[in-house]
Order: sequence, then C-alpha cells, then structure tokens
Amino acid sequence: MSKAATHAMARHAAIEYADKGIRVNVVAPGATDTDLLSTADDDVRAQVAAAIPDGRIAAPEEIAEVAVFLASDACTHVTGQVWSVDGGSSIGAAGR
Repeated sequence: MSKAATHAMARHAAIEYADKGIRVNVVAPGATDTDLLSTADDDVRAQVAAAIPDGRIAAPEEIAEVAVFLASDACTHVTGQVWSVDGGSSIGAAGR
C-alpha cells in the first residue's frame, strides 16, 4: 500500500471511529538507524544524513517516543493526523 493510501485510510478510519473514542494516527518515520541502514557503509550513511535538514539519522527510540505519545492520554483529542518524524525531510527543506 502506498503512503498516500495509508494516510487516506487512516483519515477515513479516524472519522469512522471518532465517536467511539478510537483515535487513528500515522507515524511516518524518515531515515532511521535500523538493521537495514546499519548494513550501509559509512559513506552512504553520511549521504543519507546530509540529505536530512537536521543532518542526522533518527534513532529508533525517537520514532517509538512519538508512537507512545500518540497512544497516551496526552493525545486524547488528536486523530486523523500524519506525524512525520524525519528531521524535516517531508517539508521539502534541503539537507546540509
């Protein structure tokens, strides 16, 4: 499923289930230091980081913290949103 389809499905589900107190949000991570990226050589990792406006690759814990926040009572009025956790990449800003 494409990102756009995932986002549309989440918005639809958010509307469908809001009156039942069910929140639906999307966490959209950018480059994250996972097993896949850890196999890349240092030059590739540096190129990836340089393309991100904040100049670094996210730690998995940073993505998890957003998911935990969205699932918490601090976010009871947040639904149907896409949370980009990508160091600014999704806003079209150039990297460093």
